Amino acid sequence: PGEQDDVACTVSSLAEFGHLRGTVTLPSGRRVVCGCLAIREDDGTDWLAFYLPVGALSRVDAKIGGFPFGQDGGTVSLEWRCTLDNWLAAVGADIFQEVPFRLGLIGFELSGETRAEQLDGHAPEERWEGYLLPAGGRLRFDPANR
Repeated sequence: PGEQDDVACTVSSLAEFGHLRGTVTLPSGRRVVCGCLAIREDDGTDWLAFYLPVGALSRVDAKIGGFPFGQDGGTVSLEWRCTLDNWLAAVGADIFQEVPFRLGLIGFELSGETRAEQLDGHAPEERWEGYLLPAGGRLRFDPANR
């Protein structure tokens, strides 16, 4: 990133470049690489993806280990995921204040297969990922519990 021109993370930058890459400071104070891209579906839903590569996260926090595989996956990972997911949920809440959305997902390698209309405003009881859902003009966060 130090050898590239700085580009602001804005809607117009996403429209122009399609995929933005950079660094971000985590709640721990450590910096990691990140990326952001807009996915526009023809006659479908638009998605905004902000991601942190697991390999980059594991270099700054040994607790991440080999997540999501083996003993580093599943509920044991909730210990470190909770802080990170809450931070990402706060980022989602800030976005929601500017551009209301119907569904936000926080988790590992999420695809566009989950749709807001499938949920009817309610996250599943057992969740591998966190759900950001609007309720009464506010955004509710239901964190991962698996």
